[in-house]
Amino acid sequence: MNSCRCPHCGLVNFSTSETCKRCSEPLFAEPDAHETMDPQNRYWAPGLEPEKPPIFSGVVMVLTGMLAIATIVLLIQQVGHPLDKETAGSVGVLFGLAGAGLYFMTHIWLLIRIFEQSIGWGIASLCLPFAQFGAIAKFWDTTRRSFVGQMICLGILFVGIAIGI
Repeated sequence: MNSCRCPHCGLVNFSTSETCKRCSEPLFAEPDAHETMDPQNRYWAPGLEPEKPPIFSGVVMVLTGMLAIATIVLLIQQVGHPLDKETAGSVGVLFGLAGAGLYFMTHIWLLIRIFEQSIGWGIASLCLPFAQFGAIAKFWDTTRRSFVGQMICLGILFVGIAIGI
């Protein structure tokens, strides 16, 4: 089955699709008035260069803010010891559970991004331990934000553990 990559967001779509599944942008330009549109001979939309979304936007910015707050709490705990052991343990558990839950959600987000690009890579990511890293490298343009979000969530988890110790 043939496929075509969206010039706007980079998602691989079926060749029979007129618009992208993700961004709903047209995959092909309309032909000029003097040209006929052959279904097998379509024209790319002019000026639709794929724009790479910034790595730190939306969800990733919120996760980065949470990591910054957790790090500040850790620094205050380590330098000034203003929290007693029981309170520090509770705050650490709170950040640790938040980090673990968010890690699970970003892992699902990453798997969805991989499955959008290739079902084979998605199944391999589920079954083989290190196949996910290969899929991330292969589809970096579409998986980078979810991967960075996943790494930030690991940071929140580890900082939460460090606060509780």
